[in-house]
Amino acid sequence: MNDMVSVIVPVFNSEKTIRRCIDSLLKQTYENIEIILVDDGSNDNSLQHCLGYKETSLKKVKVLSKPNGGVSSARNKGINEAEGKYIQFVDADDFVSKNYTELLVKSMHNNQWVFCGYEEITEKKVGDVAPLLPNRYSKKDFLESIFHWIYPENFLFTPWNKIYLREIIITNEILFNADYRVGEDAIFNLEYLNKINSIQVINECLYYYDTTNEMSAMKKIKADWYKANFVITKELRHVISEADLTIEKMEKYADYQNHLTMLYFTRMLTFQKEGNVVAHCLFLLKLLRGYKEWQITEPGPQKRVVKQLVYLTEAHFYYLALLEVLFLRMGLKIRNKIKGGSS
Repeated sequence: MNDMVSVIVPVFNSEKTIRRCIDSLLKQTYENIEIILVDDGSNDNSLQHCLGYKETSLKKVKVLSKPNGGVSSARNKGINEAEGKYIQFVDADDFVSKNYTELLVKSMHNNQWVFCGYEEITEKKVGDVAPLLPNRYSKKDFLESIFHWIYPENFLFTPWNKIYLREIIITNEILFNADYRVGEDAIFNLEYLNKINSIQVINECLYYYDTTNEMSAMKKIKADWYKANFVITKELRHVISEADLTIEKMEKYADYQNHLTMLYFTRMLTFQKEGNVVAHCLFLLKLLRGYKEWQITEPGPQKRVVKQLVYLTEAHFYYLALLEVLFLRMGLKIRNKIKGGSS
């Protein structure tokens, strides 16, 4: 259990939290780690803090600096510089328990991917989020037994609280898609999942996910969600097809994706200005056409499942779109009446 672990930390304007993050990594009970700090063009003192650790730390600390290009490009730079057998990702806003790396490395014995629970720190509370049914799974068993809970609970939408084999990432050229500011983590994880056969799930909450930092990208709703969801959907369909799941299981996963589509649609209507509604509706129709393309290309009885899903999703979509149009019109009428009454 002496193989090196490369821990990649993307850093951007994190001067308030980066020391806590690095300190937690330096306290790891697993000795053979390299900490790769990738400053993504910070305009505060983040880089200076990182360089200070490089000079004083007894453990191996690399500090890389690059022009601002986003968290995906920073993680990719870290991957290219990593030398360890294993790779972990930690965000600069977060921190980890002292046995975080040790327990995940132990669990990697005869496995290709391991992830653990985490504690979510919000402005109001700290709460445990642990995966159910801890066990060792083949990819097919994982998809059939636990994926139906893991996927909607966002365990696949983060690269942290996990450990990866660097060889699989490098050999298959799996990188974070820098074209997206959100959703790129899920794409990365699904691409990785499609190349492996054994997964270990452990229940210990070893990662501390801090959402209180105002710079956290997860607190911002961006249009990138809808663009990324198209790629996520495509990759999810690919994983399902490769795993040769039964029709019943496929119906469940198709239903999850239907739920996500409706969720994004609702968020879009909630957070976007009226002028953007039509453009986002057109994008979601493109997403639905993607389902139809899969229906055509997939063989056998799978066509029936996807065909039913497409019709159901389209029905929900048009129904919600109609409600939204009526709601907007009603809101405009009320606003005009209020303006008219006050003049």
